[in-house]
Amino acid sequence: MTTGPAPQSRGARGSAPRPLADDGSLRSGDDKRAAVQSMFDTIAPRYDLVNRIMTGRMDVRWRRRAVRDLSLSPGSVVLDLACGTGDFCRDLADSGLTPVGMDLSYGMLAAARTSAPLVQADALALPVPDAGVDGITCGFALRNLVALEPFFDELARVVRPGGRIAIVEVAEPSNRLLRWGHGVYFGKVVPLVGRMLSDGEAYAYLPKSVAYLPDPATLCAMIASSRLFVGAPQAAVHRGGPVDHRHPHMTDSSRPLLARTQRLDADIDLVAVAGANGVLWDAPDISLAGRGQALRLQVDRTDPARCGAAVTSALGAIDVDDRVKLPGTAVAAVGAWPFDPTERGELVVPEVLVGRSPDGTRWVTTVVPADSADPHAAHDALVNDLLEQLSGDPERTLAGFSTSEPLAPGAFDLATSPDPASWCASVRSACDELRAGAADKVVLAREVRVTADSPLPVEAIMRRLRRSFPDALRFSVDGFVGASPELLVARSGDIVRCHPMAGTAPRSGDPAADSRLGAALLASDKNRLEHQHTIDLVHDTLIGYCSYLDAEAEPSIVAMANVQHLGTRVEGRLSSPPASVIELMAVLHPTPAVCGRSRSQAMELIRRHETIDRGRYAGPVGWVDAAGNGAWAVGIRSAEIDGATARVMAGVGVVADSDPLAELAETRAKLQAMLGAIVRP
Repeated sequence: MTTGPAPQSRGARGSAPRPLADDGSLRSGDDKRAAVQSMFDTIAPRYDLVNRIMTGRMDVRWRRRAVRDLSLSPGSVVLDLACGTGDFCRDLADSGLTPVGMDLSYGMLAAARTSAPLVQADALALPVPDAGVDGITCGFALRNLVALEPFFDELARVVRPGGRIAIVEVAEPSNRLLRWGHGVYFGKVVPLVGRMLSDGEAYAYLPKSVAYLPDPATLCAMIASSRLFVGAPQAAVHRGGPVDHRHPHMTDSSRPLLARTQRLDADIDLVAVAGANGVLWDAPDISLAGRGQALRLQVDRTDPARCGAAVTSALGAIDVDDRVKLPGTAVAAVGAWPFDPTERGELVVPEVLVGRSPDGTRWVTTVVPADSADPHAAHDALVNDLLEQLSGDPERTLAGFSTSEPLAPGAFDLATSPDPASWCASVRSACDELRAGAADKVVLAREVRVTADSPLPVEAIMRRLRRSFPDALRFSVDGFVGASPELLVARSGDIVRCHPMAGTAPRSGDPAADSRLGAALLASDKNRLEHQHTIDLVHDTLIGYCSYLDAEAEPSIVAMANVQHLGTRVEGRLSSPPASVIELMAVLHPTPAVCGRSRSQAMELIRRHETIDRGRYAGPVGWVDAAGNGAWAVGIRSAEIDGATARVMAGVGVVADSDPLAELAETRAKLQAMLGAIVRP
């Protein structure tokens, strides 16, 4: 639906001011509002075409990341401000949310391609009641507002307590060379394309409009003063891109939080709890599944001790009513961190978190604003909503798997990066450097990109992984899914455990043949040495935290569905006071099994010889509670899923005498774990 005055015809600005003054300067106040409205009325018919050319379709990834990070329950009402032609609305609807689009421009609303209701309105005076929506999205529109402070005040007014807000914007890069490229592209190329395909004045305004945006620190201060809270801005690195793009800023209410943990009688299916957009840690011991988002933390992990202390402090600030009192109860957060240890990690405290311990104890933790009118009623409502949603499908309520999987995509396109020949050439080049003494070992990865004809079913993929890899550490966090065989570190009270792995052989499906392959793996000097390097690092790193630490005398074979590894269990008792699992994880990552030896030299070789961005592949993934307990896996046998696209990676340890073709074959065996779960025509 639309309300308001009749739209102007294309190109007929009438008395409305142009987006730029005669001297090329930017406008302000009411002149800016009228100019922006008229400009978007004019460019609406060809807006999508020019926008795709301008961004190279990267805007699609940014929007989907923002929708995923909202972490709202299905059916939640989300207001999409500056909705334009409805891209955000379509992504929200595809994720099971209920979008409502709002834009100042009638021309954009008329060109919108969405079934969502549409409203013409000014973002500074939203026709929405107080606490009227569950979430808000806003894409690339801050620069077009007359004033930002009253805008953030409006957001604080209309979003419910504990609701979620995602804002996507683009800023000038700080790097001088990238800033020059940014200036050329947006200052010259974009106006040229806009003049050829649409309206020259409008696309001359767009690059200059970046000047309307405050610096990140000022923007955060504005949000904080409007009773909204935002984590520290984080830069997303896109290799080879001309622009430094910021991730969507996720904002939370600054109101204090209250967590309540209570026992559950029913054995709820954790995969169903997480669904496609929640978080899941599905392991043989403690398992957790959550939905919604009470808090999102961004953590600088360059100093492991400070990193662990910061997480403990943030989680400890939440008031707790814990009626179960086990590791993982009260307040717990789940995260999947990038492989690069210089990049920030993120942790999500779900609004609703269901847990199960090894002895069968089950619980549910809910997190609500502590100053709610009736916190107990708010907790009860979250639990009842969860049980009601799951009870709609009896097969999803109890542990097990549903036989009514959603229709999967019918067509898949697979592409490798780099191609096999180029990757083998990189391995040979790395071997040359290793023989020259650059390092003892380096781990090199390659990628298979899967593109389907419809969105990939995350929940169904997790069920397939559960059936194929029942003993693995399975996870689903913000689109990063997998079934890792390797426990990086776990802490329960003062007990610390690790199960490092290094050295791999294929499995054939024939028990006798697999036994021979396993025996050969145990007898392989190369694989035993590679494995021992990893054990030595884990032991030497943890010994300073422990009063007692021991490792198995000999490695054993750890058999997965597609490959088998050498593994050695390490266990010890932490000195008092015990370090948080976050600190232990931060000092251990990356191990030689996913990086190489020694660490700094191997990381440099990875930067030189890998042409892919690992992202979260081979990074730590797991959970932590307010007491510092938790478990973290090495994020291998994993995939980054974004709508209809999945990035699947596998790596191998390369030493001076490695055979590139043999290493290529090993990556193919490892890739099958995720490809078999994803590609189901």
